[in-house]
Amino acid sequence: SKYNVKSTILKAGHHGSDTSSSAAFINAVKPAVTILSYGESNSYGHPNKSTIERLEMYTDNIYRTDLQGTIICEMDGNGNYRFFFFY
Repeated sequence: SKYNVKSTILKAGHHGSDTSSSAAFINAVKPAVTILSYGESNSYGHPNKSTIERLEMYTDNIYRTDLQGTIICEMDGNGNYRFFFFY
């Protein structure tokens, strides 16, 4: 509550591990979109299922590099954005 961390787009911490993106943090950020970045079939098991479930409580717009490939977000400075995916 000490800081304003609200953001339209959240790049989830530590590849979506079980210790990243707590419910309190996600609730404070209130992202419209979340991006998870990690390698497909990685040996660490990222992202963690509980992290995905937490994120889904706050947004339906979750983009993942294992599914969408490279994710580029373009913003115009007026709150408008669009995504490009390269797999």
